[in-house]
Amino acid sequence: MLISKLNLNESFICSIWENQEYYSGLKTTNGEDVEVLEYGEKNSDAGPDYVNARISIDGRIFTGSVEIHRECGDWHRHSHRNDSKYAEVVLHVALFNDSPEEGPAKVKKAREIPTVILSNHLSRSIREIWKEIITNKNDNLSLPCFPSALKVPSSIKRRLISELSYQRQTIKSEKIAVRIEKISETTTTEEAMEEALFEYTCEALGYSKNKSQFLRLARNLNTGFVKKKNLSLIECDSIVFGMSGFLQSIRYKDRYIDDLRSKWEVYRTEMNLPQMNSGEWNFFRLRPVNFPTLRLAYSSGLLHFMTQNNLSAIVNDALLNSEDPYRRLSSLLTGICVSDYWHAHYHFGRKKKSPSQLLGDQRIADIIVNVLIPFGLYANREVQGARERIFEIYSSLKQTGGKSVLTRWLESETGITARSLSDEQGLIQLYKELCSLKKCSECKIGREVFSEKTADEPLRIIMY
Repeated sequence: MLISKLNLNESFICSIWENQEYYSGLKTTNGEDVEVLEYGEKNSDAGPDYVNARISIDGRIFTGSVEIHRECGDWHRHSHRNDSKYAEVVLHVALFNDSPEEGPAKVKKAREIPTVILSNHLSRSIREIWKEIITNKNDNLSLPCFPSALKVPSSIKRRLISELSYQRQTIKSEKIAVRIEKISETTTTEEAMEEALFEYTCEALGYSKNKSQFLRLARNLNTGFVKKKNLSLIECDSIVFGMSGFLQSIRYKDRYIDDLRSKWEVYRTEMNLPQMNSGEWNFFRLRPVNFPTLRLAYSSGLLHFMTQNNLSAIVNDALLNSEDPYRRLSSLLTGICVSDYWHAHYHFGRKKKSPSQLLGDQRIADIIVNVLIPFGLYANREVQGARERIFEIYSSLKQTGGKSVLTRWLESETGITARSLSDEQGLIQLYKELCSLKKCSECKIGREVFSEKTADEPLRIIMY
């Protein structure tokens, strides 16, 4: 099961661990069968997460403690080996196996702790489990400031969300700036801006399941070379789908596919392009309209558009000079031309029931908010009044689709209604930079609700 490594904390992982409906067929990393006979008691003090548990491992019954981690390597990072409180641990449960090279979990006297990688045994996706848990949440999965946060004056909460929303855009802009500076070491600043803009747009096209794959493909693609060659749309298709690895694994044959393959063989050698494995792309639990093949077709269309246009200049002009910047940017994104094949197909050889747009309104809004606006902040950093204008545009952006489960949950926990896309970004930043990092004492809401002592208590919260 391919699962993105969401930012989930141990409280949430414990909620999965305590419900055997979420997993089955547990085995240690050494292949030993594991059965939970008794979970034991949840430990609220320092030390392992559960004490007095009874676990059957390879037919032998062990009584002792169970330690829960997000990543396997956390055992080493948290220095449990030399901590006597962990001497009685009989099972180590980690959601992800992030660093097998660090070796197995051990305690003093070099006793090796059997380890279970929970994500290998889940009965459904983590996102589905997450939605179910917060939909039926109990007090242990609420923000520590709930329900008191609901009584905090709205003016305080609104001001905080606004500040955090701007902070989030600034951080994204700085990330883009670092990338542009890196690319500029080997090319001109203008070409670096175009390349970075293409990279981060591709990353946004990948949603959560194919984000890293899209970014890797975009960074391996020499956009400057493509632009200088003034390639046709189908030539861009051949490069994008060739690099993605799909042309190697296609079982179908038609004129379009044959054309892609022949062109790919030429450009692969000429441009010395790497090729991914098609198995790296995630289709699991995606609707056909969200398949990575359609997103790749769009990225090819964007690449072709950039061979004939200066995308960064168009984006900057829209932000600084247009009467309706959002509409112009939205029209720019919806106007990207893709090959006719992808208006009729959602995968190679698989036809759609009816033609459809490759990008919906929500994805367009995401690209504008998460890529184009922070890019504009960087690109126009020396233009007088540009920062204020771009933030004004950002603040005025309305919701274009349904709110995410995370947003709705945060609204119910804090009493803050996301009236705009910038509000939603502010809520996410609140969660990411304050709530999830246990910084209640640095949060204006937390300071209103808690005493200094209470604010430093560990959070009991789902991390997303």
